[in-house]
This record gives sequence, structure tokens and C-alpha cells, in this order.
Amino acid sequence: MTALKQKFILILFLRISKLFASEICTLLNGDSGLCVTLSNCERDKDAVVFSSNFCSDDFSEICCEREKIKSEKEKVPRVESEVDFENYESFKLFDFQKCAKLSSVFRISGGEEADLLEFPWNALIGYANLDTVEFNCGGSLITVHNVLSAAHCFKTSKRTLHQLVKIVRLGEHRKSTPKDCQIQNDGIEICADPVQDIEINSSDIIIHPEYTDSSTVNDIAIIRLNEAAKINQNNIKPICLPFRKSFEILPKSMTVIGFGRTESSVSNSDVLRKVNVRIKSNEQCITEYESHLSLEESQFCAGDEKDSCKGDSGSSTHSLHLFEDSSIRYVQYGIVSYGDALCGSFRAGIYTKVYNYLQWILENVK
Repeated sequence: MTALKQKFILILFLRISKLFASEICTLLNGDSGLCVTLSNCERDKDAVVFSSNFCSDDFSEICCEREKIKSEKEKVPRVESEVDFENYESFKLFDFQKCAKLSSVFRISGGEEADLLEFPWNALIGYANLDTVEFNCGGSLITVHNVLSAAHCFKTSKRTLHQLVKIVRLGEHRKSTPKDCQIQNDGIEICADPVQDIEINSSDIIIHPEYTDSSTVNDIAIIRLNEAAKINQNNIKPICLPFRKSFEILPKSMTVIGFGRTESSVSNSDVLRKVNVRIKSNEQCITEYESHLSLEESQFCAGDEKDSCKGDSGSSTHSLHLFEDSSIRYVQYGIVSYGDALCGSFRAGIYTKVYNYLQWILENVK
């Protein structure tokens, strides 16, 4: 490969990485926007710009309203990866027209409780406990027949849990209510469609063959659903996976969701919750834990004062991105793996990096 061609590919990769790595931010009015370069945000020439509008210290990126982001779709070709995922027969199972598109529903700003219909790919994993079912792990819907989760939700050093798994629940927002509704800021009430419970057999659970509880590496699993997810419902949609080379680079911050415990509670949350976490280097994380913690390239570390907690295991870690068709979609970067035993501690959580397992996922989805 000539030096000129290498330089062209590098410039192209950097431009595409920038376009697809747009991070979610908060506008002055409280709405969500995306961090883009100044030239990619349509603004009035006489508009006053405050320092808080900017996303970066060098003032090169600004928090822009989604409808004012300029499209560069005609300038951006398809990004080639080291592995051509499209050669896999199973690649066609992933619906890139329906995955995790940002809803037009007017959100209620503020708080850690997720808005209704905000994260329609979230899944709950129910375990048999006498005559009841307890939801102690989470997952993410990635195709109509597959849910991604953490291996430790099904196998630990003490016992094999996959034999206790009874159902996967899709479309849940608040566990205690038979019908989930929410009043929007404009006063209009919206309601979610009914949840979907799918019975699971132990043979439906595919645990990564190299997962070991002692090291926590390869903490990833797939649940094959024997019933198609009802993705035409307003509360059930798959999330996008990072099938682009540019997604190998983690954004500066992400959102984690789940029904896990909060700092002030000893039981799992009744309602789906969300928290923004900042990415830390693996070296920072090892220092924080002050132990013989070992992290692989297939793991990453995120969190500050708040992070994921018990009950969030297997749930998604994701970020918003602008795609070449001008749509804004969520991409799943990680799976909640483990963290400090004390919820709300200042130690970051550990996450399985989805990008590193895309080939394994393609080889095991049905």
C-alpha cells in the first residue's frame, strides 16, 4: 500500500470516526443535543453562544439541536472493518432500519428514572424462585430472536444458573403496574404496549466457551428466543450493534440502564433507571480498586460517583450516534459485567466490550 493511499485512509477514518462518534449533550433549555463541530451545526449568525454551549475545552465542538445538525451523508462512504461482517449469513438478521432510532416522543427532562419508551431494547431475565419469578439480570434485544447478556447471569463458581432461568421479558418499564403510561411535558398521556414474556429453556442460552467466573473475562452470553420479539410494538425494538471500525473507539461517556439497586435501596428498582457514566482508562480503574484487578482489551471501565449496581448485570451500555442517513440511533458498546460490592461507591464499573465479540455474536445468533 502506498504512503499516499495510507494517508487517504487515515484521513477518511478520522473524518468518519468524528461523524459517528457524536456524543449526547444537554442544551441550555434542558433538551438533549449532540456534540458536533461548529461547521456542522446550523446557527443564526447573531445568536449568542455561551461557554456552556461547547462540548470541548478548545471550543471546537458545540452542543447542537438535532434538527440543526448538517448531514454529510453524501460525503461519507461505507466504513470497512478488518473483518467483513457482511460475509456472515447471520448479518442479515440485524435490522439496521429499525434498530434503536431515537424516538420523537417529547421527553421529561431530569432525574435518573428512564422515560417511557426511551430504551425499548431493554430485556429482563426472570429466574424461578419457588412459585414466583424474580428478575435479577438484564439484557438487550439485538435481533427479533436474540438477546445479549452477561455470562455470569447464567453461570457462577457456586452454581449453574441457566437451569433456573424461566422467562425473558421485553418492553417493561415499571414492574408493579400492569400498564405503563406517562404524562409528557405537553400534557398528553402516552402508554406502552403490553410486555412480552418469552419462556426460556436452558438449551436456549449460549455462554461464551472461554468465560470463567474467576477472571470475569469473556463475560458475554446470548439467549436465543424461540418466539419472535414483537418489534412492531412501541416498547420493543432492537439496539444497534457497533458493526463499524469507528465504533472500536469508545466515546467519552455513555448511558447505562437497568432495574438494579440504587444507593438507598436494598432491593432492585421497580422502574427502569438510567445513569450517565464517564469512560476511564483501564489503568485508572486498576488503581482505584487497589487490588490485583486485571483487565483485558475486551473490557472497559466507566463510572464516577454513580455506576451500575447489582441487578443491572447483563444490561446495555450505549451512546447516541449520528448515522449517514441523518438518523440518530443508540449503539451498544458494552455489557454490565461487575463492579464494587458497595453500590454508589467511587469505584468504576467493569463492562464487556461488545465490539471485541462481534464475530462470536454473528457465529451464535440464530
